[in-house]
Amino acid sequence: MDYVDNEIYTYMTSNKMLAISDRLNLASVENYATIHAQHKDDKDASGRRIRSTFGILANDFSRGKGNLAVKAEANISPSEARFIMSQIENGIEKGVDKKGIFSSEKIFASGNGGQVRKLTIGWQTKDNKGEERKSPWVVSIENGTGTIKRTSSGGSFCEKNSYKRETHVLIYFTYQDIYKMFVSVIAFLNVWEMAYGCKLLKEGHALLQQKKQERAANPPKNPPAPPVEKQKSTEQPNMSLEKARAVIISIGTHKGKTMGQLESENKNGLKWYVDMYKGNDENLRQAAAAILSEK
Repeated sequence: MDYVDNEIYTYMTSNKMLAISDRLNLASVENYATIHAQHKDDKDASGRRIRSTFGILANDFSRGKGNLAVKAEANISPSEARFIMSQIENGIEKGVDKKGIFSSEKIFASGNGGQVRKLTIGWQTKDNKGEERKSPWVVSIENGTGTIKRTSSGGSFCEKNSYKRETHVLIYFTYQDIYKMFVSVIAFLNVWEMAYGCKLLKEGHALLQQKKQERAANPPKNPPAPPVEKQKSTEQPNMSLEKARAVIISIGTHKGKTMGQLESENKNGLKWYVDMYKGNDENLRQAAAAILSEK
């Protein structure tokens, strides 16, 4: 055998096939906490951005094989795979909305154009004739093209009415078949995370501690200066006594009074403006100093 098979599970009928394959990738050590590659700076050795996904390939051989076969592809993230499995395990009953339990649209942009891959997984209990289905689970995969637009946040979307479907494959499953398929995917995912995630977490924690130690040993050359407290003036006040007593207090419990009134009522209150006041009204500080300096 001269190749390595990365297919996790393959489902076959007489004329259709669906395979789920391993396309998982580890996050970079700088993003170790996510385990799976999903950040824009998660890249391979060639510098190409990578993502951690499961690939899904569906083939319809109803019209023949080779060039006559209809092929459609999609992909799901690890979290999407777990969500789908949770819905299957919930044992969805008859009558569930035909829109399905899962739907996604992935866009692969290239200039203004791009490829669009749509995946829907649902539950349809009856066929077009109203008869009960023996295989009520349905997986629908569409591939097409469209005019791709960018959002202000850097995302992409397919412009309304620009999508053109090129291929479409629809496959029905029994409850048991779809359960077997996704339980295999989740089992693989759990083992993969344990096998590779442990090493990544150790490397990530080690790098985190290293960076902390480097920052502690090499603090910034120009750290921000601490806030400078206003120094008490040692100079003689240059405000006349008459003017000082006429200064109106603009803050606090004595707001509205003059400094002269405060002098009469509580001369010690003036000391607060000299020693403790941190506001921007320099007149209050100077007025209090002028009055207290009176012999």
